[in-house]
Amino acid sequence: MEISQSTNSVSVGDVITYTVDIRNESNSSEKSVVLSFVLSEGLEFSRFNSVSAELALRAPREGRYEVERIAEIRPQGLRRFRIEARAETAGKESLHVQVVSLSGPEPRDHTLSTQVVP
Repeated sequence: MEISQSTNSVSVGDVITYTVDIRNESNSSEKSVVLSFVLSEGLEFSRFNSVSAELALRAPREGRYEVERIAEIRPQGLRRFRIEARAETAGKESLHVQVVSLSGPEPRDHTLSTQVVP
């Protein structure tokens, strides 16, 4: 899994775009893949886009957003998602992403920090 952001530093009120790539680098299919994410308190969710396939975003539960289950990612396959958030407060903010699947019972976690300036 790779996560990138449109910039490392934004001002309060700016929108930052995070790109999440889930790539299956194995020789077998990943089945029943679930992507979820949490934005830190200083970031307000704006928009979600599933670039690789039409997948819905479920309403957040306790601040955790979950993407509709991906039935399969074939070997060497890629799923790309974009998450947009508005910076609401100055300081170090973050996006935490977790991916789980039937193939890999242990969650794969990644956190990306963004510096928000006044």
